[in-house]
Amino acid sequence: MGYRETIRQLKERLALCHPSNKDHVRTELVLAARGEGPTVFDWLLEIFQNQQVRVALRVDASTRPVLDRTLPVFSSSQYLTAHEMDESIYEHIKERTE
Repeated sequence: MGYRETIRQLKERLALCHPSNKDHVRTELVLAARGEGPTVFDWLLEIFQNQQVRVALRVDASTRPVLDRTLPVFSSSQYLTAHEMDESIYEHIKERTE
């Protein structure tokens, strides 16, 4: 959900948006092409914040201890701890946004 996907989404938006909004979308498209401005990932975060979706924040703010037991990772038949799984997901998201 980095700039490549953002550019794709903005091109689609430009083709379908109201004529009065085209200049704004073009400006966003130019910024995205330069690797600047918000990405689709940023849009999703904004939606979650505006809708007060607190899933990640609640998990992060939890006072309950993280279990160190291994958890199944269904797509790979591996077992990882919650911390290892969290790190793996973080790295995956980071790679996808670069």
